Amino acid sequence: SREATGQLCIYLYSMVKEHFHSEHTARMDDVHMTETASFPKTMDTEEKIVRLVVISDTHCHHERLTKMLPVGDILIHCGDFTDKGSLDGVHSFARWISSLSNYSEKIVIDGNHDRNLKNPSAINLVDIFDQQRDPNLIFLQDQLFVSKHGLCIYGASWKSCEENGGIYGKVQFLTHQKAKNNKRTKIDILLAHRNPCIRKRIVKNEIQSYVKDAWRRWQGSSEITETVTQNKIKLSLGGHAHFGRGVVRLNDNVFVNAASLISGKNKQKHMARPVIIDYNVKVGKVTQVRCEQEHR
Repeated sequence: SREATGQLCIYLYSMVKEHFHSEHTARMDDVHMTETASFPKTMDTEEKIVRLVVISDTHCHHERLTKMLPVGDILIHCGDFTDKGSLDGVHSFARWISSLSNYSEKIVIDGNHDRNLKNPSAINLVDIFDQQRDPNLIFLQDQLFVSKHGLCIYGASWKSCEENGGIYGKVQFLTHQKAKNNKRTKIDILLAHRNPCIRKRIVKNEIQSYVKDAWRRWQGSSEITETVTQNKIKLSLGGHAHFGRGVVRLNDNVFVNAASLISGKNKQKHMARPVIIDYNVKVGKVTQVRCEQEHR
């Protein structure tokens, strides 16, 4: 590995039943590997495995990720692609993600930084992404999307993250409407920029970080947690709380904080590598996750 990068911890999660303890929460195994360590895709000729590449909270530093992006089926950005409502930052990000041709689909949601608080009409995210004329670029705001790979994904807007009952109510309404029309209602993945709320003892058991009290970054929205658990959504992806980066399993639900821009011990910002997730579409479960952190 490169000099002066410090210790690279790659957290591998094998979502196999016997690897979990009695409270049904996944334990992390620290595997010390080089930065070029391979992470082979789950292979099963009888199953449909989709590889997700997940990033979040890039804050106008997206180009630093270009050489880090691994091969995958779907690229997902969980919000805060710009910084403090920078319009130039939005346009730069839209051009960048549209230029990436290694993914069959690229899905984006907005975060709290992707708006202009003083002039809300100054940034029209829908128009900006539409201007790219990229049929594989999907921007979701409180919408349900079925991917080419058969994944059913709900993308929440930041506005809904701020509203009391915004996400839960909309998910319930959409699934009810689709059930009435005899359409698929099972959601595989929830995208919401805001961090969920999970008990301290569970988070501390799984998140290993050089940041003191990193578990506090998982004391966010109980509504997101309830939406995921009550609707039996297998995978929840977000960011927002940068120092909470990591993976937590709660019963059969997997929660991922994929924040990309991280401040190290020396307070210099560095870009963490994308989170990689293999999802079995046929049975509806996460088979493996890699979420690595660089300790500086």
